[in-house]
Amino acid sequence: MISYIITTYNKQNTIALCLDQLSDFELGHEVVVYDDGSEDKTRDILTSYQKKGNFKIIFGRRIGRAKALNEAIKASSNQIIAINDADDISAKNRTEFILSKLEAFNKYSIQGTDIVITYDLPTQNDIDILNIKCSRFKDISSETYDIGQLYLGNKYSHSTLFFEKDLWRELNGYDESLDICIDYDFILRSSQLSPTIKYNYPLVLQYTDYDSYFRKKSNYEYSKALKKVRSKINVNYSTKASLQYLTLKYRLRNLLKSF
Repeated sequence: MISYIITTYNKQNTIALCLDQLSDFELGHEVVVYDDGSEDKTRDILTSYQKKGNFKIIFGRRIGRAKALNEAIKASSNQIIAINDADDISAKNRTEFILSKLEAFNKYSIQGTDIVITYDLPTQNDIDILNIKCSRFKDISSETYDIGQLYLGNKYSHSTLFFEKDLWRELNGYDESLDICIDYDFILRSSQLSPTIKYNYPLVLQYTDYDSYFRKKSNYEYSKALKKVRSKINVNYSTKASLQYLTLKYRLRNLLKSF
């Protein structure tokens, strides 16, 4: 059975759509929501879901995303953890797909899927289209990534991840000392144990909100966080050299754009 993990902070515009897509569960699956001290109407919306059998709502103080994720997973009842960010929408058949991939955990530490990106607030029409597309999708291919490939950059959207709770325990959860790059750090550390896999199957509608907390962080802040994340990982010299080359190429491209 699956526990969907959602953390919220001021997500009044999307949280109901997000939860409604996860409301038609069979007995045993659950949705665990940790509200990280929202100051808008998010908490009022969440209250209406408390009486529904498969929802576990936790109203907390502002503790930050990493700790909120850990608290939600700690409160979960099932062995399979599926992440769903509060402004992203899972397709109706995501649960069915995850259940079809349980045996793959013998080979891969983390599994994930592709996404559909929207830059506007999701509507019910967008969700209906996602559900139709996913139900008709065929010929699902996949890519596997080892620690060297992931060291060079993140390949996953956090909302698509699913993994075993035992993995979370072995990694001592999400790193609560990080403010950003929390998901990348978790993925990268998991790849030290075994490779990861990504399926070419867009099961999540991802809303890119440029006013979000994480989008407002500067390039300097992200560079500093990435340096901290990668400092925990041991990779060979050629991988580090490749990263230096890609970083230099990125900076040169941005410099040329400024002229």
